[in-house]
Amino acid sequence: MADKNGDGIVYHRSDCGDDYVRMYGGGGDCSGSACGTWGLTSEAIKYIHDHPEINHRAEDIWAMEFAPIIEPIINKIEDGYEKVEAGVIDAYHWADANACNIGVTAAITAAFVAAFEPVQPEGAAASTALSLMADPILYTVDKAEKAAVVMEMTKILTDLLLEVPFVSDSIDHTLLTNIISNCLGESIKKPELWATPAGVGIALGAAFAPVLADLICTKTCPEGFTKAFGG
Repeated sequence: MADKNGDGIVYHRSDCGDDYVRMYGGGGDCSGSACGTWGLTSEAIKYIHDHPEINHRAEDIWAMEFAPIIEPIINKIEDGYEKVEAGVIDAYHWADANACNIGVTAAITAAFVAAFEPVQPEGAAASTALSLMADPILYTVDKAEKAAVVMEMTKILTDLLLEVPFVSDSIDHTLLTNIISNCLGESIKKPELWATPAGVGIALGAAFAPVLADLICTKTCPEGFTKAFGG
């Protein structure tokens, strides 16, 4: 077995056949799952089989899988920024802006990995529930229907993010809800991200963490995100 890699979920080919892998917790220290695809593409599984010397961190594999899909979301979010004069509290102090962004991004990403990792039953259930909620609006052009579902999903995610250190004490909760709803609005434009539990986790982490880190650390956010989605 390969050496431990981090403290989260890892994939390894183990003794599985060519089309399957096992998942392990604790960076590889915990017992493995049954052999399965676990929502991964055949290309990702082949890559894992081709590199048995590594316990492949889930976040690395997800990023490799979904990078081409996520990039347009990030580009859209970065099109323009506005200064947020109210709603963000000067409660989070770091030596410099880069340190702040790195720390907050890591904390938010870790929260999503912990909440939605498919190897644990609660995470699989949560990501599956969000995927099912998103399904009927992925292709609809009905703005009212889309806005209603987005706000239902936003409530779930707001409650999760308010448990992350720095977030609840740094942002007005209505402002946080509005920004989350707009991040969701962008991510559901890419249906591929919502097809599997792994996709849900990476969609949320990619769409939310950088935006919220900028808001907390620099009091800026993408233009229009301070208003509720569809508002």
